[in-house]
Amino acid sequence: MIHWQCRPVRIVLSAACVAILVSLVAATASEAETRDASGLDAPASDGSLETRRGDVTTAVEHGRVADGGASIQAVSLESAPGQLVGAGGIAGRVVSCSGPVAGTRVSIGGRADSATSGPGGAFEVNDLPPGTFDLTFEAQEQQGTIAGIHVVSGQTTDIGEINLTDFRADPNHCGTCGTRCPPGASCAYGRCACPAGLTLCGDTCTGLADLEHCRACQNRCAAWPNTIPRCGAQDCAFPCVAGTADCDGRRINGCETQIDRDVSNCGACGNICAPGLRCVDSRCQ
Repeated sequence: MIHWQCRPVRIVLSAACVAILVSLVAATASEAETRDASGLDAPASDGSLETRRGDVTTAVEHGRVADGGASIQAVSLESAPGQLVGAGGIAGRVVSCSGPVAGTRVSIGGRADSATSGPGGAFEVNDLPPGTFDLTFEAQEQQGTIAGIHVVSGQTTDIGEINLTDFRADPNHCGTCGTRCPPGASCAYGRCACPAGLTLCGDTCTGLADLEHCRACQNRCAAWPNTIPRCGAQDCAFPCVAGTADCDGRRINGCETQIDRDVSNCGACGNICAPGLRCVDSRCQ
């Protein structure tokens, strides 16, 4: 006796294979008939293939032979209750710039499959057939879609982190986590924007008229010796402290000449007092 044990798996056979299977079934039926004629007891049914002339029965249901080929349909497409043969999945983690986000509903477009993120923000959607899917997430009055996720048979596709922070408009996380816009500025499309009339220089909104950003970002008006730095109409200006002057034209040493008492530069650069006179309060006397 030939015993057949069928598992709930989809099987597709060619016409030649089906012909061989029919021959084996016929041979089994003939053997059973011979045993009945000889008075031998037929074996008890234990899940083996049961056969009889004119009415062949197998454990595989829905068998059919078609022109040019044949197929035997399995009873089920499941290898275990609730699990598809060759199924894949999608996994990931829902976070924000503040940490994991629990309770986020994640669903697959066009299907009933869904999951909810746990305390650590992790989620996993299983039992998906191989293919390409769109994943939708909903949380904290936010909704978004990640398109074109590929699922492979027998594998879980990890899409990494889904960050719910609105990097386009959050002034505390503008463009990236931790990027704060200056006071008074807003976040527009992931970039900090200052109010009208002001320019963003680093982390400051400025009118480009201060000593750190004079008429251009980072154009700093440094204080040289005996100077009073100011931001002029076009660039930095360095007026001298009273009683001094820049007689050598070198900015690095500032206003190096004491014109209030220098007899060679009395009151102005190059003004020399006559022999025997002194320079007092920028005057020769």
